[in-house]
Amino acid sequence: MPKNRLYTLLIKDYDGRIIARLANGTEQLRKNFQVYEFRVNRDDGLDLACVSDYDLDTLQYIRSMLNTRVEVTSAGRTPEYNARPNVGGSERSMHRLLFDCVDFKIDGITDAQYEAVRQYLIQRGYQGIFTYDGHRFHIDRGNRDKLTQKDYRKK
Repeated sequence: MPKNRLYTLLIKDYDGRIIARLANGTEQLRKNFQVYEFRVNRDDGLDLACVSDYDLDTLQYIRSMLNTRVEVTSAGRTPEYNARPNVGGSERSMHRLLFDCVDFKIDGITDAQYEAVRQYLIQRGYQGIFTYDGHRFHIDRGNRDKLTQKDYRKK
């Protein structure tokens, strides 16, 4: 997927407003994050990217705190894309809401750094925090009554 293509970018600001504009995929949204990283239906060729300012600031802080790459692996998804067997999304996936949900991975960090990231996410108010092997995270601020954490790492 070409990074420099033109996307319809939807950004949810801190007041909950959604701002729409056209943006080149390589445009910097934060120091270490570009538009194309938040494309909807990641590998489907859809020219749409969605992200919230809140998630951008969270990811940028983690990147700065650890001084290592934070790779977005999944952002928004349409219900049809989310239902594909190779995507692995549940029927209640927060990814289908397009905002306030991001999957990411951080290579080469220690268990202590991994735990520091998890604690930071709790402090930031994420209600869904799921962890996986390979230092991968799913975070969401969706429709939950309380903090829901699940650790799917192999023990």
